[in-house]
Amino acid sequence: MTPTTTLALAGAVFILAVTPGPAVASITARTLGAGLAAALWHVAGIALGDIVLISLACLGMSTLAQNYGEVFLAVKWAGAAYLIWLGLCAFRSDDTPPADLPASSPGGHHKDALTGLLTTLGNPKAILFYAAFLPSFVDLANITVADYLLICTVACSVVFAVLAGYALLAARARRLLRSRRTVRAMNRASGTVLVGTGVVIASRS
Repeated sequence: MTPTTTLALAGAVFILAVTPGPAVASITARTLGAGLAAALWHVAGIALGDIVLISLACLGMSTLAQNYGEVFLAVKWAGAAYLIWLGLCAFRSDDTPPADLPASSPGGHHKDALTGLLTTLGNPKAILFYAAFLPSFVDLANITVADYLLICTVACSVVFAVLAGYALLAARARRLLRSRRTVRAMNRASGTVLVGTGVVIASRS
């Protein structure tokens, strides 16, 4: 990895992260439904998923997919099912305005991280990027430990920064919610986005 290829990789990951897709949709919906803390844990899980995909690419993702295709398929379906379940929960969630709710407990944020991880592992866009485009930045057959750590650091930093920005924007909108009717509509909207994202992930090959 040279400085030029590192910058090129950062730019490519930025485009991947900033382009609306399952990750952006799920983060926005999670922020509106559960707040910024839950969304940031969700973002952390997505970044962890990128590390997993980078590792798989370095090990030969195409070979692994051929030999363990059922595992990849199971992960995709698990991620889709969990997003759909979260969407259904959003439909039934409390309509109390966020300002009137008590501070959320930190317990259970591991579930948000797990959701983010499954979202990435089931996202065809992310899988295609690391399987097809990563080899254009580095020779995966001769990758060094330093190169691997640099790729993971660059990818995770860019992904986390971009998606955390989306979460912060959604959190600003959430703080403006003052009426039960508005909160109810937002819960329905976020639930629809989560269910739709899960369906899209499940339906893509």
